[in-house]
Amino acid sequence: MIIPLHVSGRLRNALSRSLENRILYWHTLCALIDYILAVNCIFMGTLML
Repeated sequence: MIIPLHVSGRLRNALSRSLENRILYWHTLCALIDYILAVNCIFMGTLML
């Protein structure tokens, strides 16, 4: 089975783009969780004082 070059290139572009979006999504999610945890720690710290 021979896939035309431009089709495989387009497929590879789509795959890499979806992978980049997924990585970006996870990075954003992790950053958001870190931010919430940090704010929570600061808030709890101020309550303890």
